[in-house]
Amino acid sequence: MIELKTGDVLREDVEALVNTVNCVGFMGPTKRHWRSKSRIEDIEAGLETLVSVILEQRIRSIAIPPLGTGLGGLEWADVCPRIERALLPLADVRVVLFKPQAGPPPNPGSLWKRAHVPGNKPIAVLTVIMWLACEMAS
Repeated sequence: MIELKTGDVLREDVEALVNTVNCVGFMGPTKRHWRSKSRIEDIEAGLETLVSVILEQRIRSIAIPPLGTGLGGLEWADVCPRIERALLPLADVRVVLFKPQAGPPPNPGSLWKRAHVPGNKPIAVLTVIMWLACEMAS
């Protein structure tokens, strides 16, 4: 089941949170280098790996930010259908997909604290997954 919403992905009551990373290893949109724009091919590769990990780790619920949009420069109209198509076969997994929203980004200093709410897996787990997918695509 895929649920679209806006708000704070880090406050969602799910088992796992997706935090994107680029191939240089800096936190940020899924792309090959933190200075580059996101590429739809990297989003697709990351989604393939993400689906595999969801199945392998038996994740029952997951929150996903609007991958590659914002600083990444991709259009939500191009990204959203790809995310939905990749995750649709996971009928028993609650997928909370966050839409892009206007406004300033959250204070980076508060992200780590907010990511560690009770019941959430460490955000670094899925960060590594997205980084590995990016490495495999290059």
